[in-house]
Amino acid sequence: MNIRDLVVFTLISVFTLLSSKGALAVSMMVDGSLSKQDLAPYISYHMDISKKREIADITKTNTLVWSSPQDKHLNFGFSDAAIWLSTTLSNPSNTSIDRVIELPYSLIDNVEFYHINQQGRLLANYIMGSELHFSSRPIAHHNFIIPISIAPNSNSQLFFRLTGSHSLQAPLTMWSNNAFWKISQFENRFNFSYFTLLFGLMAYALYRLSPQPRIRRFIFPGMIITPLLALLTIEGYAFQYIWPEHPFWNRMGLATLIPGSLTFLSLYLYIIFSKMALGNRWHHSLLSLSVANILLLIAPIAISYTTALILDFVTATIFFFLLTYLSVRHWQRLSRPNKVTLLGFFWLSFGSFIFVLEITNIIPSFSLIEAPLQVGFFLYVFSLFWAQLNIYTRAVSIFKKKKLQKEKKKHDTSSRPPPTCNESKSDIGI
Repeated sequence: MNIRDLVVFTLISVFTLLSSKGALAVSMMVDGSLSKQDLAPYISYHMDISKKREIADITKTNTLVWSSPQDKHLNFGFSDAAIWLSTTLSNPSNTSIDRVIELPYSLIDNVEFYHINQQGRLLANYIMGSELHFSSRPIAHHNFIIPISIAPNSNSQLFFRLTGSHSLQAPLTMWSNNAFWKISQFENRFNFSYFTLLFGLMAYALYRLSPQPRIRRFIFPGMIITPLLALLTIEGYAFQYIWPEHPFWNRMGLATLIPGSLTFLSLYLYIIFSKMALGNRWHHSLLSLSVANILLLIAPIAISYTTALILDFVTATIFFFLLTYLSVRHWQRLSRPNKVTLLGFFWLSFGSFIFVLEITNIIPSFSLIEAPLQVGFFLYVFSLFWAQLNIYTRAVSIFKKKKLQKEKKKHDTSSRPPPTCNESKSDIGI
């Protein structure tokens, strides 16, 4: 393509964009030599409060208000509206370009994608989301991955419609196929190593539960498994590998796993402080918090999902304040393993708190949305492992010490000289 053709193509593209129906004049030129391009700077959005508009309404209506997002990660927080995203792609080359678009946030109930050419013809349409079967996705992946093909010397428009009960955010990235699968394989290997390490630490902690009281043997596994399932749900791996054909569990995951985790955490915290905080009403309130969380496990059946999620966050906040109060008040009287365990509780609570602030758009999002929760959960599991290792090391040390004392006593007894005749007579009273 020579300079004159490029100028003509650019003028036609600008004219097409300026005359487009209500959309902002933002276009991204697809560069076949680049392996990765960020779509966020070229996105405009429209909020459909009624949630009744369809793609025909979006493409034909001239009065729609389109805005440029302020957040570079396209984080819209919790919203009852349907969020429409739009961008225009330009391919000035003489060859077709194949790409994949990645939406690396799996907690979106419904994601609709439309690819429309200059003549208004629908080139591709995909509907997926956490409320639909995993098989509805065009590419089997824990993130939302959308394949597209951009024709040579053409403009085309992309539209996304997002709805959900969780935070709505769409950090969209366009990849070349080779680059995406290379990065995806590295990410999967990293996550495999991460979760393998977690399973190893958890297995050790569970294996060393034998000397613990029976009640802890039931609480401890739940205290590990429920946060793990919550993390897998947030990252999308649970939907891909555990319940791909049961979106109900994926949809209700956080609203049940959060109170489930808090139930076990509150009970374990109650056990830790049971001996040193007798009569303390704040200590006994942990039992009330456990009961409240058990009721919240079935709350989504009777109340809306969003309301249940808000109540979960309220109980999580209460748990954090109780944890802080009891830890500060009784820190000096705690054993070292219990201190390490409580530090693990703090890491998990803090990581979850940062994650909630991030998805609600109160603080800027990290490039990896789940990063604070991943770090917090790893430190939490490592703390439990370290506490159990501490208990085991101390038990071995005490056992060895007792064994040495027993052997020394036996040695002292065997090395004593036999009693003399006078000593024997004295001993029998003669």
